[in-house]
Amino acid sequence: TTSSHPYLLTDRSPPEVEDHLTRDRRLLIPVGVCDQYGPLLPIVSSIVVAEEIAATLAQEFAILQAPTIPLGVNLPADNPRPGTSGMREKTLHTLMNDVLASWEDSGFDEFILITAHDYDPHVEALASVSG
Repeated sequence: TTSSHPYLLTDRSPPEVEDHLTRDRRLLIPVGVCDQYGPLLPIVSSIVVAEEIAATLAQEFAILQAPTIPLGVNLPADNPRPGTSGMREKTLHTLMNDVLASWEDSGFDEFILITAHDYDPHVEALASVSG
C-alpha cells in the first residue's frame, strides 16, 4: 500500500486483506466519542487518542486496524457543548455486535477494541460485545 499506516484496513484491497488473514486474523478497532473535555480541548480528543494507540499497536504487532467508530456513549451533561454527540449504551452494544459479526464473516476471529473514554456505560457496552 502507499499509506503511511500500512496496517489500515481501509487502505487495503480485498486480496491484500485476504493475504494478511493467512498470517493474522486479529483486528484492532478504535472507538471514540465526540464529547466535551472542557472548554479548550477539541471534541475529537478521545478519538485521536484511541486512533494513535491503535496505530502504534498495529505497527508494533503487524495487526490490521479497522476504521474508527467515532461515536460512543457520552456522560449526560446539564449544558452540552455544541458539536458533541453520542448514543445510548444499548445502541453502541448493538452496533458493535453487528459490525464484529460482519468482520467475523469476512475472516477475522479476534477483535481488540480500543477506547480512551472511561465513562462506565461506554466501557460496559464495549466489554459486553460478543464478537
